[in-house]
Amino acid sequence: MDEDVDYMAVRPIHEMRFAEFANAIVPGGGAYLSRGDLTPRDDHARLATLWNIADRRVTHYVAWRRSPLLAQALPPNARRYEFHDVELCETTSALGLDSKSQQDIGKTAELVAIRMAWLAAVQSHGQQLVDEGRNESFDDGVADDFVRLSCQWMAHPWVKLQLLEYRTKKLAQQPAAAPVFSSDPSWPNTQVIVAESYQAQNEADYLAERESIDYWLNKFDTENRGWSSAFAIDAWDAADDIVIAKAKIDALERLLDSQRKHVQNLEQVVKQNKRRDAELFSNHSKPGRPHVSPKRQAIAQQFTAKWVKSLMTTLEVKSCARLEDIVRNSSQRNWRRWLSGHAVPTQSSLTDLQAAKVVRGQKKGLSLKDIATTPTYDELLQLVRLVPLSQGRLPSGLGLWAKP
Repeated sequence: MDEDVDYMAVRPIHEMRFAEFANAIVPGGGAYLSRGDLTPRDDHARLATLWNIADRRVTHYVAWRRSPLLAQALPPNARRYEFHDVELCETTSALGLDSKSQQDIGKTAELVAIRMAWLAAVQSHGQQLVDEGRNESFDDGVADDFVRLSCQWMAHPWVKLQLLEYRTKKLAQQPAAAPVFSSDPSWPNTQVIVAESYQAQNEADYLAERESIDYWLNKFDTENRGWSSAFAIDAWDAADDIVIAKAKIDALERLLDSQRKHVQNLEQVVKQNKRRDAELFSNHSKPGRPHVSPKRQAIAQQFTAKWVKSLMTTLEVKSCARLEDIVRNSSQRNWRRWLSGHAVPTQSSLTDLQAAKVVRGQKKGLSLKDIATTPTYDELLQLVRLVPLSQGRLPSGLGLWAKP
């Protein structure tokens, strides 16, 4: 009977000691060139990222292609792992390996993936016990391994043995393993990333492996990356980025539509609050237009003038007319009144300037809010929002009156 079948038929993963599991599971995978920036976990942050095509990283992936039956017993998130090389450098050094060697980083990826997969399986079973209200405990050996791998996993005997065998094998190689660089004269400094391909050991494993879509995705992706030159790499990256960018545009448009609806709902809440405010407090001469504290108004005028002066200094302009000329969709009249302290920008007028871009000079292309000033654009906007204050009460719309 197949070794995987023996393990699966007799011992579930949560009953296996770590060394037993680690010896039974066989990592397979390799490495490929990927985008340089680490993908943000937050989806909104991911939508805002751009691919710097010149800053590539090596991504190491680990799957369990030669242990398909054992891998199927793992939680779905433990069936494949991907690590950027920069994520593994510190761990590789801590293991006593060379963090500048992609081969050593690849070994680290295997060890980390095996540890994470076993922990995930044990944690998944523990959560299942809690959900079902079952009062069961793990075997003492399993519990001991779980604590050890959660705290000082590099000191585990199995990990130490793997490192010893790896170093011994590496030293025996002649010549010593070294990065392989392309011999193509058009791009001689490009390091060649070699992905090792694994074949199933028997017919049953082979058939099971081919039933997984993940197998075909990896196979086709690897075959498509058989580039002949650096130009082919750039063309592939650019085509891939176009697909990603279009998907992001669709997602951002959906997000924008939802935000517009959210703003409309909030505007209704503001109107309801202002009407209720006028009903409750008859001293409001003009409903919806709170009184302004003269003291706050003076402070806002002071910092508005400082902001305009700082902006003019940063943009190297000496007149409000010139400021209007280089800041798109801005008004010389407003700049002059804000600079002289005769007026404070309204919240809406200041918000309209948020995306205004500089069209000339060293800061060309920058949005107004992204230019370093004292105070900053965001600080001034916050101050302007806080200035209106009805006498002795909270700003209209901030009380506990109308609900959305």
